[in-house]
Amino acid sequence: MAAPPPKLNPAQKALLKMGLRRDIDLALHLPLRYEDETRIARLADA
Repeated sequence: MAAPPPKLNPAQKALLKMGLRRDIDLALHLPLRYEDETRIARLADA
């Protein structure tokens, strides 16, 4: 018989809702409002 899923606190629920499941997901997360899409460059030019 499988163990019941652990109870999540509100902060954990919010992180899961944003798709942040692992520590590295949180470290690499950059909210969309901070992404600068005004200057798009090719990787070769960067």
